[in-house]
Amino acid sequence: MHKLKQSLVWAALMLVGCVGSTHSSEYKTIRDFAERDVRPITTEIYKNLGDTELKILVCKPDGLKAGDKRTAILWIHGGGWVSGEPEIFIPQMKYFASRGVVSFSVQYRLYKGFSYKNNKELSAEENAKLKAAKLKKYNTDPADPSIADIINDCEDAMMYIRKNAKQYGVDPQKITSIGDSSGSHLAASLGTLVRGEACSNAVVACSSISDLTTGFGPDYIKRSKGLEDKKMEDDPDRLKRAKAVSPIFNIVNGPSILVLAGGNDWLKGEPENFYQALKAKGVNCEYKVYPKAQHAFIVYNYTASLKEITQAVLDIDAFLVNLGFIDGGSSLKMPGSNTKDEVVTEINEPFTGEKVLQRKNDFPEYLTIYMKVKFPKNYNGTLLQMPGTYGFTWNINNGGHDFIALRMRMRGPQIKFEPGKWYDLVVSLGEDKVVIKANNQEVTIENKIKHTFTSNEIIFNKKTGAVIKDVKVVGVAR
Repeated sequence: MHKLKQSLVWAALMLVGCVGSTHSSEYKTIRDFAERDVRPITTEIYKNLGDTELKILVCKPDGLKAGDKRTAILWIHGGGWVSGEPEIFIPQMKYFASRGVVSFSVQYRLYKGFSYKNNKELSAEENAKLKAAKLKKYNTDPADPSIADIINDCEDAMMYIRKNAKQYGVDPQKITSIGDSSGSHLAASLGTLVRGEACSNAVVACSSISDLTTGFGPDYIKRSKGLEDKKMEDDPDRLKRAKAVSPIFNIVNGPSILVLAGGNDWLKGEPENFYQALKAKGVNCEYKVYPKAQHAFIVYNYTASLKEITQAVLDIDAFLVNLGFIDGGSSLKMPGSNTKDEVVTEINEPFTGEKVLQRKNDFPEYLTIYMKVKFPKNYNGTLLQMPGTYGFTWNINNGGHDFIALRMRMRGPQIKFEPGKWYDLVVSLGEDKVVIKANNQEVTIENKIKHTFTSNEIIFNKKTGAVIKDVKVVGVAR
């Protein structure tokens, strides 16, 4: 996952996380845990490397006491080993804390990778020579850190938890490592190539990367001296080093492993290859595919719909229940759906200023909003908004419109409103598409990830100066 994207996600979670004053047993959706639960997250240092301190985040369940024997989860973020941060898993940490689990999320050293920025004052040939020289130096200098070093950081995090298990109220024999993307490689490493006190008791690999000898994996394994121009198969030592840090080549009949995959993941068959290799070695393992999910589907506010994230969390929960690591059934709910079309709310009186419809619980996930609207001579504002990570914003001005939602956007003159004229406006927020109709105008925006439009607020007429009347909000059955 791109570092900037992860930082923006975390900033958004911090902002929305300030709503409310405490965590609550009423929280039933993953959005509740991401945006409403303010259960404390503490930060500790688990490893010192000179001037570098590596942190581990901790989220504790209610009623935890030193000496308890609670299940623990070590969450390991993705980011291609070159970016990312442990805060990305805070929603999942809070949910599993509600299930009695002590959750940890680890920071590890990041691979520095190779980069070269062209000098505009030099010719293409000169830049190519400088780039080749820098690449040669990069390939022959010691990696700082190597993939093996990064795995070692995660080993040290696991051993830190075990060393302090009594203080944290953790059962040292019930620690699961869970990772996403490159984090799944690290989580799986703790259940395969790692031994002893650093080994996980169970593993969940989401968007699993397990083989660093193929695909983009070789980019992270330094070339051997004198073989800088050779492919991995022609560099025996490099191939050996790649296999040594690839879970698929180091499988033991040890921890139970759950492999979760997205049907639209660019990793293609790699997660299934890992599962088949585990199965062939007699490992107690499970494999689940979410047909329409993309890469990093476990991460909140990234590629996945709320339903996909929720289903993945439920599957992890069930896996831990089956292992005897946690008890009982999950109370986590899918986003709310209507079984039939029904009017949720109406506003019949005309209004010109901003108006907010608010509910204690979220509106149904798919809605159709009807209204009549008339714009002034000059207008520029937000006609409709459902605030929050999984809401939407529809901005309107004299030149056109701009509809924005998670992984959805349409802007331009496709919809325009003539000042002083009444429009019958219909905005249909559906599972497959958003359809906007204004008199004889109509636009369709594809909902590629089955985005659910989830919020407990609908805001009308923010700074547009329009007159609005006959508002009707209908929950749509699906």
